[in-house]
Amino acid sequence: ILIVDALDECEEVKYAVSFVRLIHRNAGLLPPEVKILLTCRSEAPLLLALRRPEWEEESLDLENNIDESDTRLFMEYELSRIREDHDLPEAWPPQAAIQTL
Repeated sequence: ILIVDALDECEEVKYAVSFVRLIHRNAGLLPPEVKILLTCRSEAPLLLALRRPEWEEESLDLENNIDESDTRLFMEYELSRIREDHDLPEAWPPQAAIQTL
């Protein structure tokens, strides 16, 4: 799992957009097991760059005071998919491992 958090905090939006486009152009070179998580607030140029038909988009409402971080929620979701796809035990991965990640 490759996590790039807070893309909207990049000083120049154009660099964040270029970075997203670079990932998009080269994502096909990565093994299918590699998952990429990009997070940002709703900055218009970034959202346009992030919207790709082959990418999943998850929008989180930050106004509801979510107890868990968006990154942790994503990791738990993706790890549960890996657990199901590979018939791993229900206790995989341990919560301590998720916390470490």
